[in-house]
Amino acid sequence: QMILFFIQNNLAVESAASWYTVMAGIALLGAISSTPAMTWASKRFGRPATLTFVLGSISVVFLVCFFIPFDSARGILYLVAPFLGVCLAVPYVIPDAMLGDIIDHDELLTGERNEAMYTMVETNVQQLVEILLGVATMSMAAAGFENLGGCKCGCGVACAGRQRR
Repeated sequence: QMILFFIQNNLAVESAASWYTVMAGIALLGAISSTPAMTWASKRFGRPATLTFVLGSISVVFLVCFFIPFDSARGILYLVAPFLGVCLAVPYVIPDAMLGDIIDHDELLTGERNEAMYTMVETNVQQLVEILLGVATMSMAAAGFENLGGCKCGCGVACAGRQRR
């Protein structure tokens, strides 16, 4: 979802919705095509090793992307979109399967099935991340962040001092 804001606010593109639709389609293809590879790697190398490799690889890609001036080379976004799709797929392919392994291992050790407790802990951790992101957003607002780059006319970019492309 953040890619829509990036396209709208940083690229100064009038057709942000069409850019977003294309990017979402490419990301979806990336998610679909990466799922069999992650499943195969999980079986071959183990889920923790696969998760570590995938997260490390994606981190390197996005670290490199941090230094790319996308406003002068917009087409590179199409190369980044499949990695966004991997980010969409990886939380469902590997960690959820790891949770099942943890629940089964606990049952072997204790003789009791405690999947409700583990699922509740996982859900609470996800909610904690959302709460922290909400606090970060409120902190940005308190520091003077302006939505839509300070746009007053609705185009989505700072109107003064910025040329349209």
